[in-house]
Amino acid sequence: MTRMIDLNADLGEGCGDDAGLMPYISSCNIACGGHAGDAESMAEAVMLAKLNNVRIGAHPSYPDRENFGRTSMTMRDIDLETNLLDQMSTLKKAAVHYGVPIVHVKPHGALYNDALTSEKLAWIVVCSAREIFPHAAIMGMPNSKLELVAKQQNRHFIREGFADRRYTDAGQLVPRVRDGAMIDSDLERCAQALALAEGELIQTDTGNTLSLNIDSICIHGDTPNAVQSARYIKRALEIASFTVQAHIHGTSTS
Repeated sequence: MTRMIDLNADLGEGCGDDAGLMPYISSCNIACGGHAGDAESMAEAVMLAKLNNVRIGAHPSYPDRENFGRTSMTMRDIDLETNLLDQMSTLKKAAVHYGVPIVHVKPHGALYNDALTSEKLAWIVVCSAREIFPHAAIMGMPNSKLELVAKQQNRHFIREGFADRRYTDAGQLVPRVRDGAMIDSDLERCAQALALAEGELIQTDTGNTLSLNIDSICIHGDTPNAVQSARYIKRALEIASFTVQAHIHGTSTS
C-alpha cells in the first residue's frame, strides 16, 4: 500500500543549494527577511519552487539577522506581531506576482522553539499567519502549544519531524549549541526519517526512545551534504512504499 509523506526544506537563506534540493522535496519554507532573505531572494525562491512544483510555505522569524534567528528575543507583543506581518507581506507579494499559493507558515529557529512551549507566542504566530494567509496551515512540532493554538483557531496543522536533529526525552530538539545536536551521517538521517514516517521509535540524546506522529520531515538545507541526504531519504522512503508529496489542504496567496 502506498503511503504519503511530505519532505520539506528551508530555502532562501543565502546558504545551501536550493536548486539542488528541489528534485527531492515536496514543500519548502522560504525565509521572509527576519533571519535571512529579502524581497529579491524571496522572489527567486518562489520562482524556483513554482518551476519544480514544490509547494510553498512562509518561514518568518524573530528579527535577528545577526544570530540567524537562532537566539530567543524579548519583544513587546505588538512589535513582534507587526514585524511578522511585515515579513509575510513581503513574501505574499512575490507569491501573488508568480501566481502561486502560500500553503503553510512555519516559524524559524528560536521563534519556532519558543512557540512550542509558549501559548502566548503560539497565538502571535497563528494570528499573524491568519492575517496574511487566511487559509494557510501551520507547521510545527507535534504535541506543542503551537499545535494546540492552531487547532483552537481551526487551522490545519502539519506535524513536523526532523531527519537531521536529535531529540530530547521530552520530544523537543536538542539545542544546537550542544554537542551531538545535529545528525551528520546520511545513514542515520535516513534511519531517523524512516522511523518518523513509520511512526516507529527514535532514539533520544540520552539513549531512551521516543515516538512522534508526523506528517512532514524536514532536512535543513544549510547542513553539510543536505542535497545528498535528501536524495537518499527520498529514495529510502520510496522503497518503503511512501510517496513523497505535500499534504493538500485549503490554500491561498491572500
